[in-house]
Amino acid sequence: MRCVRWLFLLGVLPLIAGPALGDESSLPAGQTAVECVKGDCRNGIGVARLPEDRLYIGQWRNGRPNGAGFFVYSPEQPAQRAVYEGMVKDGKRHGMGRMFFPDGAEYAGTFQNDHYEGYGRFSFADGSRYEGTFKQDRYDGYGVYTFASGRTKEGYWRNGRFVRELRLREEQGGAQSGEGR
Repeated sequence: MRCVRWLFLLGVLPLIAGPALGDESSLPAGQTAVECVKGDCRNGIGVARLPEDRLYIGQWRNGRPNGAGFFVYSPEQPAQRAVYEGMVKDGKRHGMGRMFFPDGAEYAGTFQNDHYEGYGRFSFADGSRYEGTFKQDRYDGYGVYTFASGRTKEGYWRNGRFVRELRLREEQGGAQSGEGR
């Protein structure tokens, strides 16, 4: 399924590649330029170029990305291209989604107001990963960090820093949790 999505994106991108967005300095404060390239970018399904070198493919409501869709960041620069697929609310990543980065890293989990928020899993290009809770794009709450070597660090995180370790110990044939430092 993932390959089908990528093939779709690769098929759509060449059709809509073109010059970068024009100067937005003449727009009223707070208004951004949206160049609808294909479909219904008002209340339907459409493809549009957005400010900040982004492309949106998906559902629209009241002229804003809302519903299921894709954001493609730096669509004209493959070496820097990142892709988000998932739910969107008022033009922001919101709900369940996945983010794919150019170096091979990937985040899968919940987003709120364009940030990793709640439960998710971030897999790094080197094979290490963090699975647990996020707050404002940082590890926050219970989580397990697994190093590329397979060693794990389990415990509680606050504002991206490890603050308290949990140890698992074997007792009478079963694993039992216990708090550490």
